[in-house]
Amino acid sequence: MPELEPEAEEEDVEISETVEAVLSLLINCLSDSSTMVRWNAAKHLGRVTERLDADNASILLGEILNMLDDTNAENSWHGGCSALAEFSRRNMITQEHISISITKIKEGLCYDKRRGEGSVGSNVRDAACYASWTFARGFHPAHLKDFIEDSVKVSIKKSFRSIPTQVYFPLLTNPCG
Repeated sequence: MPELEPEAEEEDVEISETVEAVLSLLINCLSDSSTMVRWNAAKHLGRVTERLDADNASILLGEILNMLDDTNAENSWHGGCSALAEFSRRNMITQEHISISITKIKEGLCYDKRRGEGSVGSNVRDAACYASWTFARGFHPAHLKDFIEDSVKVSIKKSFRSIPTQVYFPLLTNPCG
């Protein structure tokens, strides 16, 4: 039986131009006007990133987190929250990114922009709810403990009452239940 060599430390992996172009296209598609395009871009971005080294995956996660800011439109928020959910589902969110990721998810849970006589943002809130669920299922409760109480306070303070958000809190406070 051959001896197994110890795993080598992860090296800097250079990504080919083709893979870089695909990743760039997928990131751009997270802001597309079509929900199906955003959803599929998030799924495939997660699948491709899962096969990259940790440093490059971290860079992509940073790009996604940068999409989630107040200057970006509803479509970017929906695509970004969907991608965060896919990254979380695949255990690609590191401890160094968990705090900012949860902060962005909380902002997504409260996303509501006035447009004319109504408002938009239900798809963003739904994607943020799904991301919350993936965090609750993917992380040990001890890693989320510091964020749970604050999340509940934010929700109560905003008086946000959608059914997905009401589902989110029991899952986050009791992820194994």
